[in-house]
Amino acid sequence: ANITTQGLAEQLLNVVVLAEAPELEKERDQIIYSQNTNKIKLKELEDSILNRLSDSAGDILADSSLIEYLESTKQLTTSIIEEASQQMQTTAKLNETRALYSSIAERGAVLYSVADELSHLNHLYRYSLESFVDVLKHVLVSTPRSEDVEKRVESLKVNLTLELYHFLAQGLYEKDQIVLLCALARRTSAVSEESEAQALRMFIYGSPSSPSSAAPLSDNPCKSWLNDSAWTAIESLRLVSSLASLCDDVADHPNKWQTWFQQPIVEAADLPLGFETLGPMSRLCVIKALRPDRLQEAVHLF
Repeated sequence: ANITTQGLAEQLLNVVVLAEAPELEKERDQIIYSQNTNKIKLKELEDSILNRLSDSAGDILADSSLIEYLESTKQLTTSIIEEASQQMQTTAKLNETRALYSSIAERGAVLYSVADELSHLNHLYRYSLESFVDVLKHVLVSTPRSEDVEKRVESLKVNLTLELYHFLAQGLYEKDQIVLLCALARRTSAVSEESEAQALRMFIYGSPSSPSSAAPLSDNPCKSWLNDSAWTAIESLRLVSSLASLCDDVADHPNKWQTWFQQPIVEAADLPLGFETLGPMSRLCVIKALRPDRLQEAVHLF
């Protein structure tokens, strides 16, 4: 059955809180059970009162047994209502604590939706919710504890994202691993900046090996070390705001770019001055354009 992201987040929150604060979840379950039981009791009392009133003949005020019964049910009803009021206060406090873990549950729901959508790439890529919950439980157990709940939750979010990537990637074709990475980056707001969003779109949908219709072409000034297809690729990156000046910078400062280009592990090397602070997706675009042979390693490093 289909399930909304919000509904899934609520289910996952139960899993998280049960692992992180089991006594809290136990108390919450007890309150829910008690609330449901009290609702049933109140309905039964209401039905019973109506039946007694309908069966009573003559003056109701003269029926001492009925008056006593009404008085006893009033006391019981009052007790149930008071208990419900106290439970509401307790539930509010419990929900405040549960809310501290809500972001990891929300991240989990988003990550599962990414896993679920992989079937659009290949019908063999199918992952059950049960297998995802197993990954989540493993992360909850394996992530080092912290007394600071906020730090703990942030660690869990990072580890769950990484753990799920590795879990899914091992069953994907190499070309689809890159798509998975981009999907995770997009859905977890790792590319919240507009320039990074542009870079992500270029990375997925762009064609660095062929010219973009919106990007003017010029002669390759670095033919001694850079082939024409790579030059065309960086020409197309003008469409990304963070990389708009890349092509001109390579033309104006070929030596520093050649030094970077010839690094054996280029994905680990700092980009030349002026581009060293690029966001991760923009950086991947540069590597895809200039050193596509190192793209897979760059993706894993990312």
